[in-house]
Amino acid sequence: MSNNTYLLLGRCGDLVSILPFLKAETDAGSKPTLIVSNQFESLFDGVSYVNVVPFDGGIHMLRQAWDWARAQYPGVKSLQVIGQSKDVGEITYGPAGQKSAVTTSFVKEYWKLAGKLTLWDDVLPLVFDKRSPERETALLEEVGVVKRPGSPGRPRKPRPIILVACQGTSSPFPGAALLLELLRLKFHGEHQVLELPRAERIYDLLALYERAHCLVSVDSAPLHLAHAVPGLPVIALTNDRPLLWNGSPWLPQWAWCCRYHDWPERATEMLAAIEGCRVESTQPWIEVWNDYDRTSPPSAYHRRLLPVYPGACGRDSANTVKDPKRIPYLKDCLRMGMQRVQREGLVMLRRPDTRLTESDAFLEGACYAYRLTRNGAGDTFSPIVDMVCAEKQWWQAHLAEIPDLLLGSDYQWSEALRVLFQKHGAKDMTGVCYRETKKV
Repeated sequence: MSNNTYLLLGRCGDLVSILPFLKAETDAGSKPTLIVSNQFESLFDGVSYVNVVPFDGGIHMLRQAWDWARAQYPGVKSLQVIGQSKDVGEITYGPAGQKSAVTTSFVKEYWKLAGKLTLWDDVLPLVFDKRSPERETALLEEVGVVKRPGSPGRPRKPRPIILVACQGTSSPFPGAALLLELLRLKFHGEHQVLELPRAERIYDLLALYERAHCLVSVDSAPLHLAHAVPGLPVIALTNDRPLLWNGSPWLPQWAWCCRYHDWPERATEMLAAIEGCRVESTQPWIEVWNDYDRTSPPSAYHRRLLPVYPGACGRDSANTVKDPKRIPYLKDCLRMGMQRVQREGLVMLRRPDTRLTESDAFLEGACYAYRLTRNGAGDTFSPIVDMVCAEKQWWQAHLAEIPDLLLGSDYQWSEALRVLFQKHGAKDMTGVCYRETKKV
């Protein structure tokens, strides 16, 4: 028997979201066992690193599945967070020493309950190592992405494919029909807007993912599946009801993200983001800032810039202190930046109206810079920290020392970081960034 046995009845998106840490366990020498609803057992035909045990029942039969599982696997851990509150509390949260959820997303909750949350920022790969080339080829031929051998006519010049997944079961998107129509109207002709077809196995869709310009997906299984193709830019629409916690957490390949109820006012922004999509590798450094005033173009997501928009994090000032401004938390934004870089990569946190000079001197390691305001008479110094920068591993080592502050327009967060940086011997690199004088 393996060391770890988990119970998570499903759905496909839930199960796909935990495959990265299950593979990590197998790679470490301990192949885990996962008990799932028999409705979703076929998902595991695509992986070799999980011992899957089907339970003959639906996803809401947590109590019955738990009693059945404990009789065969006494050490089983429940990861199920959906179901009757009493059952989830007693079966899932109680043994974990929790009264309720403690993370910022239901996906992260699975990782926390399994004892794997410390691995989240490492962005473990999602791997399907038992794909079917025959089924994938048949799917590509069926939707016309590749030409069937022997079929008449000349091959047409391929157009960039915009894949669209606008249907969801657990978190249906209320604007699905409008979303699809908007994409077809905007991109008809120069792109092929293709709604995701049904596949014999959901992971057969990876053949389409690997050929796509981008994926536009609501909060459903296809959004989670995209992690298996990290070079695919994702336009993510994520759930925000009843809580932000009910939506999927941000991942580095998300080129643009928006909560369901913010979409009507950000739809044109989404179209610009799709036009700017570029496949990218992990960046050596990343700039992070609160862009609630939308000062950057959407295409900035595809370079080394990471503006943080409303709802991108699983918590903000709206769901913690009932603040309508919806300001994100400093540490959550830092974690997003850390996911975009390798261990030696740099994560810079700056104010939204701060710009960098041409100098790359800050690339030397942990540093901070005071404010310089450019005007006709020269630069004016102010004792306000506008930029801090450090390697990912530095942030990881000192994250627990950072107070749980909001990343707003105030000076509290930057002053707290200045004290921390000076405490650990960071360099004063004033001069590598500046602000322009605002025009009246």
